[in-house]
Amino acid sequence: MKNFCIPHWLYYIFAIVMVVALIYHWQHVLTYAPFIFILACPLMHLFHGHDGHGHDEKKKDRIHH
Repeated sequence: MKNFCIPHWLYYIFAIVMVVALIYHWQHVLTYAPFIFILACPLMHLFHGHDGHGHDEKKKDRIHH
């Protein structure tokens, strides 16, 4: 499967849109804040992958030997 790479400028645009949305709709965001935190953990785990957890024992063996 080919790795999907998101351009850096898209992250900046998303960040700007989120800041503007938070400024104008902060009351709505506070209403849903508990749900946002609950969803943040599984979504970050899903989109960040599993490479940084150290689950690959073969890589550990190669590093230590």
